[in-house]
Amino acid sequence: MVDFDSLPPSLKKLILVWIEPENWTLNLMQACEKAGIKYKSAKNLISRIGSEDFYELKAQLVRKALAKEYPKVIRALVEKAKNGSTRAIELVLKMRGELADKIELSGGIDISIQNSLLEAKKKLEELERE
Repeated sequence: MVDFDSLPPSLKKLILVWIEPENWTLNLMQACEKAGIKYKSAKNLISRIGSEDFYELKAQLVRKALAKEYPKVIRALVEKAKNGSTRAIELVLKMRGELADKIELSGGIDISIQNSLLEAKKKLEELERE
């Protein structure tokens, strides 16, 4: 596995551009353009160090960057739930383990499952009223 410090300067610059949240969806050509690096040069360097290793390093660094963004995302989600977004409310309840996707069952349903569903429904209705 290749590490960031062993990369040539141009690939370090490319990675640093790519791990910014607004650049996560860019392809190699777009990231090179944004970083001011020649696409063919970057492609050749990546193939020399091993494209699989390079892209695994990129993915690892993006995951680290994503972890830093997680608290902001949760705060924004909770704020949307407070403002009445039913989709946000649903996601918050699912994250807390208080709501699960609907599962079709043939036969009888366990009373404890039924009670849990009723309780989750009540909480959702309470949140919608607030």
